[in-house]
Amino acid sequence: MTDLIQNRQTPEKSISALADCIRRETAVYEQMLDAILKQREALVSNDIPATEASTGTEERILRQIANAHKRTSSMLAFAAAQCGLDESATVLEVISVLPEGIKEDLASARDELQAIIEKVHRENSINATLLANAVEYVSFCMRLFGNQEPPLAYGIGGIKQTGSANLAVDLKA
Repeated sequence: MTDLIQNRQTPEKSISALADCIRRETAVYEQMLDAILKQREALVSNDIPATEASTGTEERILRQIANAHKRTSSMLAFAAAQCGLDESATVLEVISVLPEGIKEDLASARDELQAIIEKVHRENSINATLLANAVEYVSFCMRLFGNQEPPLAYGIGGIKQTGSANLAVDLKA
């Protein structure tokens, strides 16, 4: 059915539909940005249940992003073909062949999408660093408190193993 609708569209309508697809994709990325910022709050406040919940939310939004991108790519291929370009043309290539008055809307939608993707990437990188630091801290604590070998002790007979993993005994005392 979409193919039938697309076949009846004028180039102007297909460009407008492409801009709408890009804006819908932008809206999904904005949802992702909100989820990432909520995850940051959970990470900073050490709220494990909220962090786990945010992971599920992000997975759901990633599926929505994939679907939105698929729709945008399909519409882009159609719009490119209507503009006399190869179906693998980029949005910038389509914009470059459009007349003034039509290309501004598409260029604006593209710029908004690009800006939100950059924000999502930047904020997600910060969260990844916070998570890596948390994992490093947990690993440090596990090594510190979970040492399985008994520590060495020194005394009259030299260095000896104590029987306890948590207590070093000074045999001089």
